[in-house]
Amino acid sequence: RVSVPAPERMFKIERQDGLALFVPQRKKASHADWEEEELALRSLIIREETGEVVSASFPKFWNAGEGFGSEQQPSKETEAIMAALRDNRPVWFTEKLDGSLAIRSVIDGTVVFRTRGTLAETEHTRAIRHVAEHKYPILLDPAYEPTRSLLFEFVSPLFRIIIRYQEAD
Repeated sequence: RVSVPAPERMFKIERQDGLALFVPQRKKASHADWEEEELALRSLIIREETGEVVSASFPKFWNAGEGFGSEQQPSKETEAIMAALRDNRPVWFTEKLDGSLAIRSVIDGTVVFRTRGTLAETEHTRAIRHVAEHKYPILLDPAYEPTRSLLFEFVSPLFRIIIRYQEAD
């Protein structure tokens, strides 16, 4: 359950059919603009009447060396990575594909595909649904993982960021 943050916290709230989508305003780009409890609000959709989370994105995160720590004091995440390296423990980094975050949720019994910061259907979400229909049909079944937000990186030659992909996936 989530409560709506004060407007001065620099979130835009889009409302549609009893749902509220939290979108950080552009000024919230650096770690200095975020409060730790706000990290999970990035592209979060709640049911306004109850505060129930109906669709979630990745919380706001930073690259290694960024975060709430200052230049003189590293973040908790950076300290954990450095400690693991010092102790010769494995450290895993995830490859970041060059695409758009696709979020699949089941809202009121309907499978919804969206990108971060959207409630409405877009050209991207139509393309994501098309790929799901042809390659991952289980994602169209509302009985499949109805209580979770499934997150994917969507890549396509039609929506090129930097890397040129040969097919949509």
